[in-house]
Amino acid sequence: TPSAASSTSIALIDLRDREMFQQESTGGHLEGCYCIPLREFGKHGFETPPRHVHIVFFSPLGEVAKCQRFLTLHARLFPSYSLLEYSKDLWRYAASKGILEFGPSPPGRLLFPMNPLLDQEIERIESSQGGAGMALDIGCGSGRDVVRLLCRGWTVFGIDNMQKALDRCQDLATRQGFQNELYTICVSLKETGS
Repeated sequence: TPSAASSTSIALIDLRDREMFQQESTGGHLEGCYCIPLREFGKHGFETPPRHVHIVFFSPLGEVAKCQRFLTLHARLFPSYSLLEYSKDLWRYAASKGILEFGPSPPGRLLFPMNPLLDQEIERIESSQGGAGMALDIGCGSGRDVVRLLCRGWTVFGIDNMQKALDRCQDLATRQGFQNELYTICVSLKETGS
């Protein structure tokens, strides 16, 4: 299963609540699926793949119309998508093919690609220093690059002047299984008094 949208032209996003996404009793989720609950999309929308990637959204049972309204309102963000309803038939079929997963998505399953410069240089940096090390991300925002580095074994210090962005960064890192490898600092680096 591809771990990033950069290696595939299709991304799977389950719009159900995380509890339903993870629990075996509620059907689990399709292999390779990423969970962004519809009610949390405003705070996790930064986790979506680039616009050229076709997204297959899975709606909670009975909420297709609600999901369609949301996607129509945000059409500029999702120029190419399909919407399927979480149904017993769909999940029976997936179970028969052995493509269901249970629990949270595994660490490293992300929809967004690494920053192109970081992607180009990371292996050279790691080989020159003998592996992952410590990184400082100034202006880390919501943590897309931070989490990519964490997934490669780095310890990361993230600095940003917006606490809300740092909160999203920390939340994304925690959901990827990283609690002790990320340190965030909210500070403005603008020079004062000039």
